Amino acid sequence: MLLAEKIRALRDAAWATPEELRGFVSAAAPAPAAEIERLLAVLSEPGLASQGPRHVNRCSAFKAIAFASVEPALFAPLARALRTADPVARRAIAAVLPRANDVEAHRVLCDVLGDPDPDARAHAAAVLEQVGGPSALTALQRLVAQRDFAGREEAMQVMVPKARHRAIPLVAAVLEHGTRREQVAALRYLGDPALVGGRVDEVVVHLRRALAVRDAAVLAEVLAALANVLPEESILDEIEARVAAPDADPVLIDALGGMRSARTAALLAARSRSGSAAQRLAAVRALRRMAIGDVVPHLVEIAHGADPSLRRAAMESLIALAEERKVDLARILVALLGHADPEARRTAVALAKNIESGAVDLAARLLDLLRNEDWFVRERVLDSLVELRFPELAPAIVQLLDDPSPVIRRYAVYGLLRLRDPETLGAMLLVAVRDDDWWVREQAVLAIAELADARAIPYLAALVREREDLRVAALEALGLLEGEDAIVELGELVGDPDATVRSTMLELLDRARNGARAAFYVQACVGDAIPAIAKRARELLAKWKVSPDRDAAAAVGVLDRLLVAASRQEADDVLLHAGRPPHAKRHGVVFPLARAEITGDELAVMLIPLLTPRQTEQFDRGEDVDFSYEVKGFDLRFRVNLFRQSTGLAAVLRRIAGTVPELDTLGLPAIVKSFADFPHGLVLVGGPTGSGKSTTLAALIDAINRSEPRHIVTIEDPIEVQHPSRSSVVNQREVGAHTASFADALRSILRQDPDVILVGELRDVTTMEFALQAAETGHLVFATVHTVSAAASIDRLVHAFPGKQQGVVRSMIADSLRAVCCQQLLRRVDGQPGRVLACDVLIANDAVSNLVRKDKCFQLPSIMATSRELGMCSMDDELARLVTQRIVAPDEALSKANDRPAFASMLAANGFLDADEARSVRGASIAPGVASTASGSRARPSLSPAMPSVAPPGPGGPPRRTG
Repeated sequence: MLLAEKIRALRDAAWATPEELRGFVSAAAPAPAAEIERLLAVLSEPGLASQGPRHVNRCSAFKAIAFASVEPALFAPLARALRTADPVARRAIAAVLPRANDVEAHRVLCDVLGDPDPDARAHAAAVLEQVGGPSALTALQRLVAQRDFAGREEAMQVMVPKARHRAIPLVAAVLEHGTRREQVAALRYLGDPALVGGRVDEVVVHLRRALAVRDAAVLAEVLAALANVLPEESILDEIEARVAAPDADPVLIDALGGMRSARTAALLAARSRSGSAAQRLAAVRALRRMAIGDVVPHLVEIAHGADPSLRRAAMESLIALAEERKVDLARILVALLGHADPEARRTAVALAKNIESGAVDLAARLLDLLRNEDWFVRERVLDSLVELRFPELAPAIVQLLDDPSPVIRRYAVYGLLRLRDPETLGAMLLVAVRDDDWWVREQAVLAIAELADARAIPYLAALVREREDLRVAALEALGLLEGEDAIVELGELVGDPDATVRSTMLELLDRARNGARAAFYVQACVGDAIPAIAKRARELLAKWKVSPDRDAAAAVGVLDRLLVAASRQEADDVLLHAGRPPHAKRHGVVFPLARAEITGDELAVMLIPLLTPRQTEQFDRGEDVDFSYEVKGFDLRFRVNLFRQSTGLAAVLRRIAGTVPELDTLGLPAIVKSFADFPHGLVLVGGPTGSGKSTTLAALIDAINRSEPRHIVTIEDPIEVQHPSRSSVVNQREVGAHTASFADALRSILRQDPDVILVGELRDVTTMEFALQAAETGHLVFATVHTVSAAASIDRLVHAFPGKQQGVVRSMIADSLRAVCCQQLLRRVDGQPGRVLACDVLIANDAVSNLVRKDKCFQLPSIMATSRELGMCSMDDELARLVTQRIVAPDEALSKANDRPAFASMLAANGFLDADEARSVRGASIAPGVASTASGSRARPSLSPAMPSVAPPGPGGPPRRTG
């Protein structure tokens, strides 16, 4: 292709496709240097740069032709073209230049680095970064000394990283001939130890020569550079006399702000106290520019001097340093907040309020800096911090509670006392319990009280019970919080061995609004060994118009105090045995209520007066006695079983819930709720003692009472839950109190026209026969049995009758039975409070009735396993669900299982039980009552997720149950 054709095609750039462009390049390349220069001239022709995509294609074609024809002779023309080319053409030219590198022509490229056009300089610098060497360094060192050379900064940016210390003469030339901005850049290079290397003396010569500069910014950079390459002490030794001289140049003083040392700060502070106004203001400006922590005390001192202009400048400097975060804000605030001048503290408060919270650890830093301050400074600062209400202040103070110094821990407690943040309750409670400094402990208790937050009351009550050394302080704190209920519940402390505790309790009980409840405890102090305490007790009783009966207090009062103490610990049962300390049981675990033993005589004084004459005769005949007992004023009721045993008298008192829980909150299967809707028939609730049978029955009766207009009659021994008549009419009869015997009550109950009958426990043939007959004659009968499975419950009823009557009984049960629910309570391992319920539920349908009639109850588990859609569930399946959901421990579930061998195999198969343990369970003998039911076609328990779930408990979990 002829040159003219190439020029015309490049000028037209009429290629429609990339293929056409590549065809042109193939035809035009390679080309000699002279032709490339002619083509290069085309790129700069007027008007072509405005052709957009065509010009881009033109430049791309030129670059491709030049790449194919590159030679050193092209370097100088290409470099010169950078000055006149447009930006698109420059990119193409700059790409070709490194390939055409000619060291002898680097001067041409260096000339371009001084072009006024920043884009041309940028492309020249980019090429020099790739090809520049000693020749370029020599050329640039001469060029930067020229007055109108524009590329001094680019020259240093390119050559300093490449030449390192060999570029020092270049940088020194820029420092001598450059503008202010270029001089500052040069000084930063000269102050870089990595550049200086071993040429310190050479650099120092240039820097000392620059000390004559009159520009403050440049002079500051000179000093900063000197500080980087020389020990600061030697620099200060050299210029200190000049700075301290009466005629010191304010520019030099101002420049000291570039030197960041404590000695420099002290020198400037001294200069701020003497000399002309210009010199002193220059010193303040320099301190502000130093922006190191050492300047803060000096600026604070200047801010409270006599000169108003200096005060203003110093305060503005402190505020600016704080807002710019150039100096630790905590140091500034501590300096101001701890200042004796109130104006300084107000300034600090205003400063902290105006600064947005960027430093989340500000409070922690402030407190950390205060560790080494005097106590009065710490208090002043803390008072101001409380006023500021830093959101992170409370956690920061809490961290100080772990400080090894008791002085700092006392300061932290004082801070929390001032802060009064309810979120610190837990931390202060831990301090009150664990700290080994008595003052810290007592002040923590005081701080808890000062919160004036009712949530602190249970914490303080716990301290009263658990820490004898804090008992008086915690009681006084409760008094400050007016925690009357908690104080009354702690009333047994009127018997504390410490007379101070007893006296404090009497004073707190004096404030009680319910004098009857308080008098219950005050009675115990009537005979106190301390005359002043006994007198005070009699005064309080007289105030409440209560007779000071010492015998009554000694007898019934002891029992009531035990029961109140047990209820506070959420105990289900209280166990009293002659010759042993009193114990309680909570969630199946027995624990002592007190250390002292109770004698048989003391038990007799407590319990025998509670019996009716008939019950006394019954007990004298050697029979056990059941009755109910109420602790007046505390809404506590107990079912009492009084009996004799090897060491003498004994009693078990089961707490009865004051309110009837709703069925939905008990954790029962949902189907159980429908038991209240049966029009007639027999409903059995089974389970061992303490499994919650009475609670379930009480909830069912309450559900009927609230929703159905029926007549409900209960026969109980004794009455446990009291049901006020609501939608239904409820008559509750207690054996011994309202009827002579269970049999008498049963004989008359049908004449009372009941719709619903609760007969309590089916304990003998007479009761069972009545329950079946009442169910057959159209009544809904509820009763309990001591069995652990539905099949065993039916067998219990049948086998209680003589053999010749059992067929008739089976037929009666088959016709009248509506449902059986056997339940057990198990300890939880999932961290939730209380115990969890597992149920065995049987719903009487035609298949169930047929098996009962044919004496095939052993097949009932199969019916239950295949009728889950009707709401039936087996105990072992429910236990398996609780194990797989990690709610109950495997060994706990295994101990409650009906078919233990099968359940053990299931646990082993699913990895919950060791194989050897499972074999030992399978090899062990099975209780006969269980074996008769478990054998045959019992369905094996499953861990399948498809197993129906028990209805969830209500908010707060299931309530404590009574059985």
